[in-house]
Amino acid sequence: MLKIAVNIFNGHKVPRTAATALLLSVCILSGACYSPPFRSPELVPTGDADPRAVADRYARALPDRFETENTIIFRFFRNEIAALGYARVDRTDRTYEIVCLNHMGAQLFHISGDADGENHLKYAIPEFREHPEFADAVGNDIRRVYFDLIPAASAESQLHRNRISFEQRENGINIEYVFGGEGKHLLQKRARTRWRVRWEVAYYEYFPVSDEQATYVFPRGIVLHNRRYRYRLIIKTRSVDL
Repeated sequence: MLKIAVNIFNGHKVPRTAATALLLSVCILSGACYSPPFRSPELVPTGDADPRAVADRYARALPDRFETENTIIFRFFRNEIAALGYARVDRTDRTYEIVCLNHMGAQLFHISGDADGENHLKYAIPEFREHPEFADAVGNDIRRVYFDLIPAASAESQLHRNRISFEQRENGINIEYVFGGEGKHLLQKRARTRWRVRWEVAYYEYFPVSDEQATYVFPRGIVLHNRRYRYRLIIKTRSVDL
């Protein structure tokens, strides 16, 4: 099945980085037209909300360190690949560790990321090791999903009727953030150049998670859309431990 996944990419002449990201499991399922498998947020009037206060409140509502158990679905054109994922994330140190299994419980890969932004492949089945860029392809998507969720203090803000947006410039790319819904949480962030969107992440169905000290919020659903390579990574959060 892994070879089938590679052939799908080769048939569409997609770069090898996209091909390696496709290899997230050994199960390929047929799919229909895409629609997020999560409830869309109900947008409410923003009123006279202070954009920076909204972003700061959201920052305080995020757990700094957590472990999650997830169902991961990789979607490319009309194909879906499903797997089980376990992640340990430390937003303060900007480190992470992820393990991905197939549905029989066999380990597919184990990747960690350090505070310097480097990704390290600790284990992978031979099909993954054939692609030296595999760890960076997966690791960079994990960073986009879980890190840098708050706009910089220098970001330009705009108050809309039912959402709040921020925009900042980083290395020639515009990073945009959109907050909204009942809790005014982060709903979307994306990176775009002058002419097109490169990638975007959407967050759905926030729910409370607590430890002995505080209650935080966490998205039950996350969808990363890499428009450059035309694939989606769908993360369904099954459990969160702080």
